Amino acid sequence: MTFNLKNAAHIFRAKLKERSALPKSREAKALVQWKILVAVFFALTVLVLFSSVWVYQSIGRGNFLSATPPSTVKSGPVTKELLDKTIKDFSTKSATFDQIRKNHSWSADPSL
Repeated sequence: MTFNLKNAAHIFRAKLKERSALPKSREAKALVQWKILVAVFFALTVLVLFSSVWVYQSIGRGNFLSATPPSTVKSGPVTKELLDKTIKDFSTKSATFDQIRKNHSWSADPSL
């Protein structure tokens, strides 16, 4: 006996018609739905396991989300004028902070 695809398809269709002709009980329908649910769960579990192994191996090889080295911004040479300006800015901020701390200027809370 040789395998004939046309004949196998005909037999398969006939069996499907037989099954659909029989009335199914609620328990049978629920069993089919549970089988589908369990099959989908296991398929997703296998998919997650394979993707986890792939990510683990990619990280081990060092080519998973490899970061590019940060580019450094080249600035001009540090001059005395620039250094004096920076120190003056910090002293101004320090004086402003001291003044606010001494005066205790509180902002009014609009929710009260």
